[in-house]
Amino acid sequence: MLWLEHLAQDLRYGGRMLRRSPGYGIVLGGIVIGLAVSLALTRAMHSLLFEAPSSDPLTYCGVALLLAAVALAAGCLPASRAARVHPMLALRND
Repeated sequence: MLWLEHLAQDLRYGGRMLRRSPGYGIVLGGIVIGLAVSLALTRAMHSLLFEAPSSDPLTYCGVALLLAAVALAAGCLPASRAARVHPMLALRND
């Protein structure tokens, strides 16, 4: 099971690199603040909703995961595109 150990090591390394990035803190802070505000406003929303619970935990988790996935894609797509550029070509064009 050597490949499983390598996979676990790669995932731990990726997690450490993600936690060090400045975008991770911004996204995490935004999700925490958004969840706190939305939970605080559930009483006001309850009168506007028809046959739907105002504090559905599945909805909150789903929206938080969706926003985290969008933020991850927004950070990874430009980084992967920039990683494909050869460094000497980028320096020569500057």
